[in-house]
Amino acid sequence: MAAIAGAALLLAASLAWLRLPRSAPARRDTHRGTAPAEAPTTGPMAPASLATAQSPAELPPALIGKTTSDLQERLKADLDSGAVTLAEALELLRTSPDRRTAHDIAAAIWLSRHRRDPLVSHAFIEMLRHDPAEFRREIALLAFSGQRDDSGAVFDLLLSVAQVDSSEHLRILALEFLGGSIELNPSHADAVGEALLRMARTDGSERVRRAALLGLHLEVRPASMIEEVRRVLDSASGDTVMASIEALTGVGESDRPAAGSVIKEAYTRLDDRWDRHAAIWLLLRMGPETALATLRRLGESDAGLQRDIADFVAILESGESDLDRIAARKTAMEEERDQ
Repeated sequence: MAAIAGAALLLAASLAWLRLPRSAPARRDTHRGTAPAEAPTTGPMAPASLATAQSPAELPPALIGKTTSDLQERLKADLDSGAVTLAEALELLRTSPDRRTAHDIAAAIWLSRHRRDPLVSHAFIEMLRHDPAEFRREIALLAFSGQRDDSGAVFDLLLSVAQVDSSEHLRILALEFLGGSIELNPSHADAVGEALLRMARTDGSERVRRAALLGLHLEVRPASMIEEVRRVLDSASGDTVMASIEALTGVGESDRPAAGSVIKEAYTRLDDRWDRHAAIWLLLRMGPETALATLRRLGESDAGLQRDIADFVAILESGESDLDRIAARKTAMEEERDQ
């Protein structure tokens, strides 16, 4: 235990949590209200199905940063040399007092020679499912970012967090990881899209519904997804409508005309003037042809927004397509009117 005491001194010699017992006491799962089993054996978070998914060639990018700390480097060295066992390091992680400490310990484990050990995947899954501290569950969640996932086990795990975790922040983070996983796991695109759309339609949190829509990354989705977003709009309001518009402005070039029609419908559901102002600017992302066609069809009664639409139509009709130059010309037009 001498080496682990040395690593502990980097945190603070006075912290009692660094005096590790040889066996961890039984813990009650206060996060979900039930006592955790020794290991989940069935369902979407079973460690057996994640044993290969948690042994990627890539390190989890959301967990492993470009800089390291003294604690991270010292603990990794002790893990690699055998001076600290994996079980001791995992107990340090489970009893870490704050996010920074938990992050450094988790990163050291993942950078060490033990990262392919199934015990690591089991421990991080258990922490994500059962730990009462949100910051430790977040650190566990970061370990599942940017992974190739042939089995679909990581997809199931992220979806479960997005659906049932008590923290809205972690649910949104899981949705972001789900949406970002398509590039590495294109075979899961349909399943991810269906899951995100289902949450965008039915979740009780508006922020979660918004995150689900933004996670769709419609530029890599089939055109049928545009119609699905239209269905989400049938019962949407406020931020969810804005998220739909933002998602639709990112579609591929061939799908832009269809997306423009849906955006026109969504625009009529925006009650807030500043939301409509933002939607007008978002339209410019769709290229001059679609933006121009959609702007011409927007029904707007506010005099200021009517002027914005007219300005952008005039700029686009002149042949300008660069977003920075469009913004500069718009600013110049407003300054000229103010003189």
